[in-house]
This record gives sequence, structure tokens and C-alpha cells, in this order.
Amino acid sequence: MDYTFLHNPLRDWILAAGTMVAVYFLASSAKTILRKQLKKPAPGGRAVRHEIASRLLECVHSLFVLAVAIYAGTVFLSLPSIVDHIIEKILFLTILLLNCTGQTFCHRRFHHCPRSHGNRGVCGT
Repeated sequence: MDYTFLHNPLRDWILAAGTMVAVYFLASSAKTILRKQLKKPAPGGRAVRHEIASRLLECVHSLFVLAVAIYAGTVFLSLPSIVDHIIEKILFLTILLLNCTGQTFCHRRFHHCPRSHGNRGVCGT
């Protein structure tokens, strides 16, 4: 039997789901590994860069990673235009809402950053 849903065979849905799961876990794992690497002392004058990268990684929300993973999974599907349009709008709203809430969170984290190198703090203000 050849099962289809929204004009896509089961094989394409499995490929899309596998891609979504792989992208989500690879991105989450990369974030965790980078965070651990950035906690180690930085050699030479790279402490400021490590601090900036570490704080930026903290601002990447897991829902943003999930939105990217869902988009990556839908690339393998030929969806009807209405479904494709709905997915695009949901992903856009997710990114927009995360940007609004994340921007406040990140601004607070960078605004109170320690000062170093004269007048410039880690956040560059």
C-alpha cells in the first residue's frame, strides 16, 4: 500500500520528520558544545569575544531552533499552497515573537555587562 497525506507519500513524510529531528538535535547539540567550549578560559585577548559569543548563545531560544527545524523538514514536502502559506506565517510569527521577547532579555543581559578595555564594555556600549 502506498499511503499519502496532503499529496506526499509516507516516505517523504518520514524523510521530512527525520530531517526536522536531525536539524533540531544537531543545532541544540552544537549550542551545548559551543557553550561548554566558551566557558573555558580564553587564550590571550579573546576573553571579550568569548563573553560576547557566550551571551549571544544564551539568547538563541530553543523555539527558534525548532522553527528552523520545521522549515528544514518542509523542504522535502510538496504541500498545497494554503498549507505552505500557513506554515510560513506560523514560523514568521514565532520568529517575530521570539525576537521581541528575546530582544528584551538580551538587552538586559548585555546592558549590565562588565566594563573592560576603557570605555567599552563587553557589549560594545
